[in-house]
Amino acid sequence: SSLDSVNVIVNPKPIANAGNDITICPGDSSIIGVSSQPNYSYSWSPTINLSSSTVSNPMASPPSTQTYILTVSQFNCTATDTVIVNILNAIVADAGSNATICRYDSTQLNASGGSVYKWLPTTGLSNSSIANPMASPSITTWYKVTVLSGTCIGKDSVLITVNPQANALFTPSGPFCTIDVPTNAYSTAPATTGGTWSALPNPGSINSVTGVFTPSLASIGVNQITYAVGGACGDTSTKTIVVNLQANASFTPSGPFCVSIVSANA
Repeated sequence: SSLDSVNVIVNPKPIANAGNDITICPGDSSIIGVSSQPNYSYSWSPTINLSSSTVSNPMASPPSTQTYILTVSQFNCTATDTVIVNILNAIVADAGSNATICRYDSTQLNASGGSVYKWLPTTGLSNSSIANPMASPSITTWYKVTVLSGTCIGKDSVLITVNPQANALFTPSGPFCTIDVPTNAYSTAPATTGGTWSALPNPGSINSVTGVFTPSLASIGVNQITYAVGGACGDTSTKTIVVNLQANASFTPSGPFCVSIVSANA
């Protein structure tokens, strides 16, 4: 009889380690798996949203919760493991509705969607770290809010439009006499044009468009002059103009006289 022998090499089974399950925010990414081992080959499934499907620790960025299966091979032996990448609910950051204000006015911002808030720019805000600060920008401004809920971040923006504030202030002219010619009711014109002029107690004493004042049509004494600019950011200014009665120095002379009369009233 004859004898023969054969060597049977039993290779150790590889250890597959896909790492611990993780939780990330929508749009974020994270490394899955662990460091590579000598003589191991790696294969991930599914391959979608992985930076590489053949390394031990790829970057995963799935849009929704995803289970990844890792297959490890060594010397024709294989092992598998799984890891779950959980995706948190998206933060719906809301900066509130756009608003329009007048210069020097303010409006309240109203953000929602999280527990921590940060506004930029901070200019014109009463507090940049709360959900509902008061905003009083000097110019039209986009305010951007970053909303934090847990470890997730959301962003939104709101537009605050600032319209110029009308300035109706004027310096009145006068005083006048009743025989004076029509002239402007102001010696210093209002800064904002396009307003309407009015007068009391005689409305007809002023041109509502030009502001020309006619003393002969006005009331003797104090006249109230108003300049009004309409609109949401309008303004009104009221002043007084005095009109005096024109003195009358005319008289009827007496006479004629004779030289014999010593004296008599003129």
